[in-house]
Amino acid sequence: MFVSFGHSLTLPCHGAPSRDVDWWFQRYERTDWVLVAELHTRGFSSGNGFQGRVESFHLTEPGNYSLTLSPVVYSDLGIYKCQYYNDEIVLSDVKLEIRVPSNVSIAMGMSASLPCFANINSRARAGDLDILWKRGGEKVYQILKNTVTYGPGFENRASVSQEQALYGNMSLTIRQTRFSDEDDYQCFYNSPKERGNPDSASLVVTGHPPQNLTVKAGGLLSIPLYTADPVRVTFSAGLGSDEVLMLDANKGPARYGERCAQRCELLAQNYTLLLRSVTLEDAGVYKVTDPETKKTISSSAQSLCKSQLQLAARHCGWSESQTATHLALALEGPALQVLLDLDAAEQGDLKALTMALARHFGQRRSMQSSREKLNSRRREGKESWGTVAADVRLHIRQGYPSLDSAGQDELALYAFLQTLSSERLRQHIILTMPCSLDDAERAEDVLCLAPGQTTQPASAKETATRGRRKKSAGHAHPHNSGDSAHHQHDGAAAIAAIATAQHQHPSPDRHCCA
Repeated sequence: MFVSFGHSLTLPCHGAPSRDVDWWFQRYERTDWVLVAELHTRGFSSGNGFQGRVESFHLTEPGNYSLTLSPVVYSDLGIYKCQYYNDEIVLSDVKLEIRVPSNVSIAMGMSASLPCFANINSRARAGDLDILWKRGGEKVYQILKNTVTYGPGFENRASVSQEQALYGNMSLTIRQTRFSDEDDYQCFYNSPKERGNPDSASLVVTGHPPQNLTVKAGGLLSIPLYTADPVRVTFSAGLGSDEVLMLDANKGPARYGERCAQRCELLAQNYTLLLRSVTLEDAGVYKVTDPETKKTISSSAQSLCKSQLQLAARHCGWSESQTATHLALALEGPALQVLLDLDAAEQGDLKALTMALARHFGQRRSMQSSREKLNSRRREGKESWGTVAADVRLHIRQGYPSLDSAGQDELALYAFLQTLSSERLRQHIILTMPCSLDDAERAEDVLCLAPGQTTQPASAKETATRGRRKKSAGHAHPHNSGDSAHHQHDGAAAIAAIATAQHQHPSPDRHCCA
């Protein structure tokens, strides 16, 4: 039976009512048995090391000699047996084991707990503890006879709970983690030194996911830093723009850039940079980096709220088309992808642009919700193919984030075909042998050629030949694990749909754009 430390656990045992029963315990790699509890008809008593942590049911539930152990500690690992008093017959035996993770991943600035467990003498006191944590042969933390010492850079950041250590939990907590904390750590105890379990733990420190912040003009922008020193903050207006220094705090007085002067304040205790009196020119990306490792801690895309755009439009006398152009030019980062997903005509349409942004950023959607929307999406009336394709791409990115780009493209093509309610239209697209959603969209141009056209669609045989040639020019793409592996079936279904259509040879009736 695998257990989790700190939780309750019930050891099962049942027998004849009104009998005296004992629970015994043997630690791994030991030969002696220790009394855990006596469940007798006249009362209940617990053994040494289990006082206050065990509870029975035999007095209220005759014949139920199960024992609840709470909280479970490392020294509880071993073999338990339940048997009648002065009788060799074993009613129940249970083996308690644990799986201890040896890899720990944490976002920069958060607290990390590196696991380490050992069997500590049950009679030990805080003054008897001798625990040492090292990395790369150098000391990180040590407690010896109630005296704590730290390795360089870990002063007041590393700690071990002495109370938990007496129960065998010698896990090391590192507060305010830094990128430079990444390494393998080893835990030792007693003299001569013995290794704990696990004998090594690896710490990985990651950056934080990007954020999207919206602030009113004249308002206050709070930029999370996750650390106070060392840290560097830069600003860029958009793609292709140079990064401008906002803050540089590196083992000395904080230095502010010209853009930040008179308006910025560093809240070191809260790990936050405040920017006051925000203007339209402050919209852009704020990147927080560690100057020592050059790694990105976080990035925040800041934009003014919709009312600010409307205010600017009224003040400058912009038309809807001009407002859409200014909004489109201000997009960057994740928001720029929304622009790229729209048709050229819709990129200059304020309503289409704001609706696309609202769909993308208006609310956080779960993966399951995005998948359901993808499955139920259907082209309505004369809705443009570009709008449908943009929604398909969005739902796939949000619903299948771990799928690689090639896998997303394959799934997008299949999903797009399912949005078309006209079977004849779907068959026409399939006969063009599309290899991507872009190819499928271009099929609309063929359908919309005038009756007096001189260019004719290629025959099914020619398109099939071109399609095979185009397919052979491509390359196989490996799928990621997780979602991508699960949805190889979707890609296979798309290929099957195309292959089936090639042999159906639908009638060559003329098609009209809906």
